[in-house]
Amino acid sequence: MSWHYGIPNLSVVFLLLLSFPTQSELNQDCNFEHVPIQSGGRDSFGVEDLKSYLLLDYPVPVPSNLKLDAFCLELWNIHLIHRNLKSMLRISGDNLKRWMQGIMNHTKFVEDCNLTDSCVTFKMTNISHFLEPIPSLLVTLHAKMKSLTEDERADFSNCTIIQCQPDVFTTPVSEKQGRTQPSESTSHGKHYLGLLIIPVLLLPILICLRRRRSQRLPRFEEPDL
Repeated sequence: MSWHYGIPNLSVVFLLLLSFPTQSELNQDCNFEHVPIQSGGRDSFGVEDLKSYLLLDYPVPVPSNLKLDAFCLELWNIHLIHRNLKSMLRISGDNLKRWMQGIMNHTKFVEDCNLTDSCVTFKMTNISHFLEPIPSLLVTLHAKMKSLTEDERADFSNCTIIQCQPDVFTTPVSEKQGRTQPSESTSHGKHYLGLLIIPVLLLPILICLRRRRSQRLPRFEEPDL
């Protein structure tokens, strides 16, 4: 390394800066050389065992606006399920913790992906509906990862930022424009209404002018005989 007056060569500094990964590159590291999900049937992930210890009407949040992405949707759902299970684990008794930890052993791989879920909104449902799709999601994602790792790594870097559907309460731009532009019949009706209002507004003015004119005219007086 060459130094001049205590300052390193600019080319060396530039190369050092390039060697540091950016935050976006760190967030995109979500790929797997091997399938991290245990293969098995839909009843082999401990969900049914956990259900037997739960109040099935216990409310939990589930996502309500995930984009229906054909490649990323299972990974996004498992990430949110894993996050919920971690929250529930902190307030559960010993028996529940044991069964929850058993399910989380199948979902903890999502922690390596550093997913961003800031756009997600939630609705409340009972815990049985929350648990029900877990086996199906794991089985589907296992098959997808297995097919990808046969040729190369299962790369889910494009899934690290969770995508959401637009707000259903947001009015589309075209609809807003349609509401702000009156129809032809409506515009004609307003035009005719304006023509009818004009005479009504002018009538008091005409009456006032007529009175003033009559006051200014000289009065006719009969001559004395």
